[in-house]
This record gives sequence, structure tokens and C-alpha cells, in this order.
Amino acid sequence: MTVLRSLLQRVAVLGTGLAVIAVAVLPDPSRPVLVAAALALAACVVAAAIRRPLAGTVALAATTVTVLLAGALDASSVRPAQVVLAAGLLMALLSALAAAEEGRAAGRAVTVTRSRWPQRLAPVLVAMTAGAIVAVTGAQDVVPSVPLVLAGLTAAVAALAVAASAHRTGRRRE
Repeated sequence: MTVLRSLLQRVAVLGTGLAVIAVAVLPDPSRPVLVAAALALAACVVAAAIRRPLAGTVALAATTVTVLLAGALDASSVRPAQVVLAAGLLMALLSALAAAEEGRAAGRAVTVTRSRWPQRLAPVLVAMTAGAIVAVTGAQDVVPSVPLVLAGLTAAVAALAVAASAHRTGRRRE
């Protein structure tokens, strides 16, 4: 049973990594995006194989860079929807990586504190909403203004606060 679970966790990491890369690369990949996608795929393979936190962090960073690079270099009309879908898939990749890393530590005694599901789901919904707003705003032809810049800075600070809060209240090992 543990071998099957380990295999499924590794497949989940590879599957979500491939899904993020596919969404980022399509419909018209440029050479820099393809290079970033190849590096992200290699990082996902390594993260699935060794299941260590550092490898997972590198895989998540590489896939995120691929999504951002594709968003910056492609101006297609479907890009805003792809950015929102890629954000959701990045959250799924993060969950798959966490499950794989926790599965690796299953032989050791670990205390995991879990909050109720609405508290765990709230940062994800906030992040997805912020991503959708940024994607829709990025697709509009707007003239840069002070309120727009301040709104962007406020969104960035709020994202950092949510991430720091989630990190502090995440799993704790004793």
C-alpha cells in the first residue's frame, strides 16, 4: 500500500507539473518559454524522484517562472484565462509536492496541526481572486496612473501577508 501511495504521489507531482507547463506554453510558445518549460519539467522530475523540500521549492519556482514568462511574452486573447488556470494548477502542484514530501517522512513521528477547511481554503481563494483580477486588468488597455500603481502595490503586500500568515500557521513538527 505504501509503495502504491508513493507512486501516486510522484505521479501527482509530475501530472500537475506537466499541466502547468502545458497551460503556460500553449498556444504559441516562444524559445525562452520553451527553455523555461524544459527546466521546469526537469525540476518536476527531480522533485518527484527525491521528494525533498528543496527540490519541491525549485520545481515550484521553475514552473512559476515559466507561467510568468509566457504571460509576459504572449499577448494572445486567451492569456488572461490561461493565467488564472495556471494559478489554480500551481496551487495543485504545491499540494502535490506537500503530499509527496510528507509521504517521504511517513516513517518518522510527525505532529501535523490542521486548521478547519475554510481557514485552509481562504488563502487559496484570495490568491485565485487576485490572480483573476490581475489577469483581467492585464488584458485591458489602460493608461498607468498613480491609483493603479498603488492598487498593484497593495495587492502585492496583501499577497505577501497572506503567504507569511499561511507559512506561520502551517504544519509544525516537533
